[in-house]
Formats: sequence, C-alpha cells, structure tokens
Amino acid sequence: MSYCVVEAESLPSYLTSTGSLTRAFKTVCRGFHIEQKCLRRNAPFYTRECLLLDNGRPLVWARSFLFSTHNETIATFCQLGNQSLGEQLLFASERRTTKEAIKGMEPIKGTLVRSPYSFFEVDGADPELQVAMDGGASPTVNYGRSSQFTWSHHDSVLFLSEVFSPYAEAVLS
Repeated sequence: MSYCVVEAESLPSYLTSTGSLTRAFKTVCRGFHIEQKCLRRNAPFYTRECLLLDNGRPLVWARSFLFSTHNETIATFCQLGNQSLGEQLLFASERRTTKEAIKGMEPIKGTLVRSPYSFFEVDGADPELQVAMDGGASPTVNYGRSSQFTWSHHDSVLFLSEVFSPYAEAVLS
C-alpha cells in the first residue's frame, strides 16, 4: 500500500479526535455496523481487520495488531467479531469508571495510554486498499491515522491503523 505521512494541521478535525470513533459514527449514522474481515492468531501476536460501515457503505478500514500474553485482553480481542474494538477493549474502562462512580466506588484510572496519532495519506487507487474497503476507497486520496495503546497494569500493546473513506469525511464533517 502506498502512503505518505502528513502533518495534523492540514487534516480535517474529525481525524484528530481522540474519542471513540464508533460513538462518533453511531451519533450520525442510522445504519452503522462493523464487519470483521479477518482475525489471525499467532501467539503472542494477534491481528484483526474490519470495516466500519453505514448501510453497507465503507466508512473506515481498520487494522489492529495486539501483542499480549494477558489472557483477559487476548480473549476480549479474539472474541470481538463484529463488535467495536474501542467499546469492548480500549474505552471499556470509561464505562466501568462511570458505573463505579455511580456506586460511589473509587474509579480505576491510568490503565491505558494512547500515543499521539501519526497521520498519513493513502493512494486510493491502490488495489490492496480498494479490496480492503470493498471498493469504497477514493481513486485519489484517503486519509489515515495510526496510534499505539499500552496498558500500564499488564504487558499488552496494541497498534491501530485506520483509513477513512471520502464517505466518512462527508458523514463526520
């Protein structure tokens, strides 16, 4: 896949948001869903590719690489299927923290750290991207971002890359 790194200042604001991408799409897309395309297991490395879709139209192609020996994290990652990586694994502690706060319990904080994003442009005519996006890539340029998540209470590291279709830009702008 052909890509080139770009600076954040030249990108649309939706790309620089650090919140849950799934939540953002669910607020504006009535037909939002996730389709897992593949899951590879080769302990301690695990790879997942999926498409985020709106009524079958590709929004984002995401590829995540997990390096872990933490059984709970591995099980959650490998059992995601068509569920959101962010909601089930990466931002799950936010839900737990809210529930604990309601019950008056001390919330768990600081267990997951996300690196700053790296941004890139992808040649939308690239055959690999066209296949990955089910033909939803732009023939000119698609924007992408990548980041790394590390857990402070166990040995897991997750690398996440996301390539946005032009339709995603139209929906989120």
